[in-house]
Amino acid sequence: MANALTNTTKMANRLGLDIEFYAYAADGTVSGDKLAEIKFANEVSLELTSSITWATGGQTHAKMIGFKDPTEGTLKISTQVVNMQMITLASGGDIAAAGKKVSFKNDSSAVAPKYYIIKGKTVWQGEDGTTYSETITAYKACVKPGYNVTYNGSGDPQSLDIEFELGTNEAGQVVDIDRDDVAAE
Repeated sequence: MANALTNTTKMANRLGLDIEFYAYAADGTVSGDKLAEIKFANEVSLELTSSITWATGGQTHAKMIGFKDPTEGTLKISTQVVNMQMITLASGGDIAAAGKKVSFKNDSSAVAPKYYIIKGKTVWQGEDGTTYSETITAYKACVKPGYNVTYNGSGDPQSLDIEFELGTNEAGQVVDIDRDDVAAE
């Protein structure tokens, strides 16, 4: 008999500053120069989940051995400051453009998965008014299959929402979150 325990880490409604995207090499390291950059994102949301399944000797026996499932996660970035680098990255390089309007569909059957290493700073404010600054590194991120976007460069700004699935790299890393500093508002 087994019981499941789920651990969830969520970060939402945090501003992203200087988010950088790099190609993912076969050995799990950065491959080449920076592919794209977002100087400011309206929202950065990170959700990680993992489960521990416990093996027992029966219904009345104590938990004996825990088997930890792989950590999975998603990283969502919402921005109104969009550049062509981000459109190209999100589409896997397959873009149909007509004038100032760009449309594409990232369909898992048509676009081979491309993995990225994402590095970025995020800031958020605690209930006591303290501002926290953190650096996030996602070691193996892939644009979520079935992602759609239409961006029109004329008129009011349109927001671009990109959701990434996070995986484990060769070193067993998924995400690092480092608190850089704590500053009073």
